[in-house]
Amino acid sequence: MKKLLLIISLIFLILPISVGAVPIGLSIMPAKIELKGEKGGKIESSIIITNPNDFSIKVETEIEDFVPGNLPGDIKFVSPGGEFSLANWIELEKKSFSLGPKQREKVSFFVNIPSNASPGGHYSAIFFKGSPEELESGGPIDISGRIGALVMLTVKGEVYKKIEILKFRAPKFISSGPVKFDILIKNKGTSHFIPLGNIKIKDWLGKSIVAVGVEEKTIFPGGTQNLFASWPKKFLLGKYTAILTIDREEENIYSKTCSFWAFPWKQLLGVIVIILIVFFGLKWFKGKFRIVRR
Repeated sequence: MKKLLLIISLIFLILPISVGAVPIGLSIMPAKIELKGEKGGKIESSIIITNPNDFSIKVETEIEDFVPGNLPGDIKFVSPGGEFSLANWIELEKKSFSLGPKQREKVSFFVNIPSNASPGGHYSAIFFKGSPEELESGGPIDISGRIGALVMLTVKGEVYKKIEILKFRAPKFISSGPVKFDILIKNKGTSHFIPLGNIKIKDWLGKSIVAVGVEEKTIFPGGTQNLFASWPKKFLLGKYTAILTIDREEENIYSKTCSFWAFPWKQLLGVIVIILIVFFGLKWFKGKFRIVRR
């Protein structure tokens, strides 16, 4: 009995005891800010930060640039500097402040655009991170990660605009719709943009039968983005040609073509199976009927 109690005591000493941690977080609005300005100009904007907790917190700020990541649609945060940098142009009204329980604060910031700034896009993120000022409970704190707002500035002037359609394809062969298109766009210009895409579909006679819209997403300079498009029609038969057109903000038009075949073999196989079932069923019943007559 003593050995059993000793073993149980050791288990409780070794195993971690779960203690409820007090979560801490922040919310901000807006999460994305788009600005336009002239060289040498100054722009004012603001972000609203809310403390959703039941205790006071201290908020610290950080500013970093962001650039496209390695995967389509991704971004990564980097130290200030580079062709599309914005962080060093941003001046925060306050770098740290306190927020009471459920309190919100409007934090203004200014963007001072240098007179020699390059036209096009410049990008940064303003981060906010909260920590408790004091807790009466004295319990453990679960400090969440920082939260940030993306700031996208376009400096007016002669902006280089160019894209490349890296990929546009559909399945080579399908039995039925919908037809899903795989699209990958690269932005080779000096400013972010949202491509306006359209897919025109022609049948085997070359007749245009439908136009399909393409998903709209922001693509940053040097970055890539996967775009989604789908033709919902179910019954298809024959060869189809799809022509993708990307409109770069109604200035430059880019195009790419792909083809696919459709044959409803699954539906045809189902019809054949039904015919065979009916045929052999009638044959069986006919043989059965003859046996009964004898």
